[in-house]
Amino acid sequence: MAFENCYARRMRITFDTNCLINHFDTQSKTATSSEEIAQLLRYATSGKVSVVISTRAEADLDQDKDRIRRDRIKRNLAMFDVIGSVLRWDESKWDGGDVWADGEPGALADEIQKILFPSLKREEKRFGNKIRDVDHLVAHARDKRDIFVTDDGHLNRRADELAKFGIVVMRPGACLSYVDSIEARSVPRTLLSDALSEYHCFTLSGAISFDYSNNNGRYALGEGHFLFETQWSKAGKMSIHAYKDPSSIDGLALAKDVDDISQIVDASSYDYSSRTRTPRLGQVVVWRNANGIYAATKIIEIDDDGRGDASDRLDFEFKIAIEGKNFA
Repeated sequence: MAFENCYARRMRITFDTNCLINHFDTQSKTATSSEEIAQLLRYATSGKVSVVISTRAEADLDQDKDRIRRDRIKRNLAMFDVIGSVLRWDESKWDGGDVWADGEPGALADEIQKILFPSLKREEKRFGNKIRDVDHLVAHARDKRDIFVTDDGHLNRRADELAKFGIVVMRPGACLSYVDSIEARSVPRTLLSDALSEYHCFTLSGAISFDYSNNNGRYALGEGHFLFETQWSKAGKMSIHAYKDPSSIDGLALAKDVDDISQIVDASSYDYSSRTRTPRLGQVVVWRNANGIYAATKIIEIDDDGRGDASDRLDFEFKIAIEGKNFA
């Protein structure tokens, strides 16, 4: 499952109508996933996720013959933003946000219908319910949302096929577990280092000179949320290997487009995909720690005792970004 960086924006969720019924029909003795849905809504009200419904939610609820229950649940729809689907004469409201079914929206609806109900015929008893299921997913896909949440067993059984169209379907419990995991990773942690004090600089910027053959090549910078345990090894007199192995480090990258730390304006724009990088003299390494905070180190001098120097020594300047990604 591929999502955008979950630290960068809110998870975008679409609720199926059964989620609304299971949450708002407080008198029901058969409601499912009510606790999980309630927690997802708590995340939404705190701004940590975005939850919307499609224009078909109201149409679904209109099928309920219990007028009191129907009206009670419909009164709660105002708390949700509503996304449009394809326009259908017997379902849509003219000012409701649905779009004409020609072109891409109609083709998408046809493909989803083939997955969910390949032999669907209008004369079927539950035709309306089934076509609204299709339309919910069309709205979700057109709005490029992340997770469609439903307790509908049929939709969940078709999740793998729907995923081919970029539609991720989950039950409320699975979605909540995923959001919980994102939330746990996004909460800043106090990071601890076992580095000896002589291999640890607690400030947010400065200049370091140390023998990288000692302490397993590690030198810690900062502390707490701002801890970076840098690690280095020999590569010669003109370059040195840097590693993301310490637990406080989430990634490292080479800032090849700058000559100085102060020239970095967006630390997140670099490539953090490799375990190790090999900067040359004068180059800048950008480090991202487990809290998503950035630090930068500029290589000033490298000594190599295998090439005539008295010791293995690395000199570098560093700066930890207190806020954001800009070192300017």
